[in-house]
Amino acid sequence: MRALDTRRGIRHFKKFIIMSNNVHIDGSTRIGTIGGAMLVTLLNIRHNDFIRIIGFAALGATVSFFVSLFWKWMVKRAAARRIKKGRPSSGDPG
Repeated sequence: MRALDTRRGIRHFKKFIIMSNNVHIDGSTRIGTIGGAMLVTLLNIRHNDFIRIIGFAALGATVSFFVSLFWKWMVKRAAARRIKKGRPSSGDPG
């Protein structure tokens, strides 16, 4: 009995997938749906939350910038050490 139910479920799932491939949603419907979701989200955020969001975004961007500078410095330092020891850097052939 269970095998029969599983097969029926698989057939139903395949039929659903085939049917869902034929569904076409216009760009205007997508834009309207996304725009509506964003509007509702923005309207539900309080004034204090906007300030907090802006602060966290600025903090995240600053941290990301300095981490990128740190990694750039580390890569240059490692390359300089390789050259100093007489080993070619990983990008050089030979």
